[in-house]
Amino acid sequence: MIAWFCLAAFLWCAPALAQDGPLSEAKDRLGKGDCKAASAAARKAVNENPGNPEAHHVLGKALAGLGRWAEAANAFREAVVKRPPGAGPAEDPTDDLCAALLHGAEEAFESGRYEDALDSLNDALVWNVDFLPAMLLRASILAEMGRTEEAEEEFGNALEKQPSHPEALYQAARFFLRAGRTADARPLLDDLMDVPVDASTRNTVFWAHLTAGRIIEEEGDKARARRRYREALALRPGDEAAKARFEALESERREAERVLRAERRLLLVSIGVLLVWAAAVSVVFRRLGKTA
Repeated sequence: MIAWFCLAAFLWCAPALAQDGPLSEAKDRLGKGDCKAASAAARKAVNENPGNPEAHHVLGKALAGLGRWAEAANAFREAVVKRPPGAGPAEDPTDDLCAALLHGAEEAFESGRYEDALDSLNDALVWNVDFLPAMLLRASILAEMGRTEEAEEEFGNALEKQPSHPEALYQAARFFLRAGRTADARPLLDDLMDVPVDASTRNTVFWAHLTAGRIIEEEGDKARARRRYREALALRPGDEAAKARFEALESERREAERVLRAERRLLLVSIGVLLVWAAAVSVVFRRLGKTA
């Protein structure tokens, strides 16, 4: 009886064990960075058990590691669809799906396939309406296509969702500056300059100070422009553009102070000469009065 039971248990579990074999191998290979072998093993696991969301998820990760974004997105999509109801967030492959769609869109954008890129981004935003990188890239592509009103609306949507996000502020400000709309860019630059500086924000905050300095300098307020350039240099001391503008304005300031000091000295000398002349005239008139 015991022998029969063990045999029955083995026969019952054998399919599951067989299914777990290639999946375990895929995860092991993926952990070692061998994405090609991982994708082959994961594909075998998918073929043996198409309803297993984890197999699709691992396949997607392996394909993403190979840069095969469209295939990775399809695998992640299958993982999302086949995920059982009530599964915890740690098992949710939606973020991986959106990331794959985003990378695919970036690749399409760089190769000039704008419509394909927009399709991928629209797909990503279906799965996650708050996916900010997709919104920003979508806005940039629309701007590149000359669809400026749609681009402005998309930047507005992104900033409405995350008003203080450095990348959103940066890209929206650049959009308005390229369109010659400095007045619309100014408040975004001000907000960007107030962003706390760390390794991830240093370059964008630096750009905001440098750009604001140029705008203010063109408006004629050289003192404020010099302060903006000084702030930019504090963030990136070796930047040649910021250094050149700051030193130029600093040189102008020193020259203006030198001229002002010279004019003050000349004024003092002139006053002294007038006083001496007045005193001499006074003496002459007094003597003439005594003589008379």
